[in-house]
Amino acid sequence: MPRSHAPIRRPSASRWSSSFIKAHQAVYPVRRMYRLLDVSPTDYYAWLRRTASQRAREDAMLTDRIRLIHQRAFGTYGAPRIHAALCASGIRTGRKRVARLMRMAAISGVSRRRAVRTTQAHFTRNKMN
Repeated sequence: MPRSHAPIRRPSASRWSSSFIKAHQAVYPVRRMYRLLDVSPTDYYAWLRRTASQRAREDAMLTDRIRLIHQRAFGTYGAPRIHAALCASGIRTGRKRVARLMRMAAISGVSRRRAVRTTQAHFTRNKMN
């Protein structure tokens, strides 16, 4: 089996580190966080200037539509019905994507289940006689 001579790369945590630095820059000195998290200042400022990807922009728009449909349904619709409503309005997307966006936005449907009967009428009548 041929061996690769490419260097082994460790997984990049710069996205997580950059968002951590951004969230905590009011509490901790930014230079100290660069050093501790092993992030270069160039990477951090490039991350700040970067715009959201097309997928992220579409997810934000879709999440807004999901919230609107969910509110109009009085909070009862789950992912399958919201997906059907989106398809009916001409937005093509997958049910699992809708479910993922609903999870991320903490939106959930309500399942209306029948009440469980704990007492059977014929059994109660026999006991009383």
